[in-house]
Amino acid sequence: MMMIMVISSTLMNFIHPLMLILILVMYTTMNLMIMFLMVSLSMYMYMIFISIVGGMMIMFLYFTSMINNYPSKIKLSEILMIMYLITIMIMVLTFYLYYFPTPEFYLNNKINSTSIFIYKIYVYPLNFMTMITIMNLLYCLILTIKMCSSKYLPLRKINYEKI
Repeated sequence: MMMIMVISSTLMNFIHPLMLILILVMYTTMNLMIMFLMVSLSMYMYMIFISIVGGMMIMFLYFTSMINNYPSKIKLSEILMIMYLITIMIMVLTFYLYYFPTPEFYLNNKINSTSIFIYKIYVYPLNFMTMITIMNLLYCLILTIKMCSSKYLPLRKINYEKI
């Protein structure tokens, strides 16, 4: 959870759509990994990831049609910082999976049972997963508003560059 906050705070000053989509993919991947550790339903996480990637492809096509051949001004140090954050994220998750024992909470049959009702997403074991999904949607909303209202111009005239 801490890695999500670090990535969000360090990369929030980018406004180029490609960088925002990259941030959103990293954020979504981390959320899905955390949710998989909680519930262990890989098919559900796969369906969520496919639907989010499909939506981002539509957003990507929309924004690339607006910024025809506009180069993003990303420095090498910023690319290295992103690669460093991704590497740390993978190392932390690998360390967590191999060296920490699985809590009994996650192995409980109440969570993994097939009779999960819709009201149970607001009850204790699954409310964390609901909060992660709500935070992901809020983050998507904030990124979209940031792209659209960064300058008081029509969307066609916005030059996407670092603020």
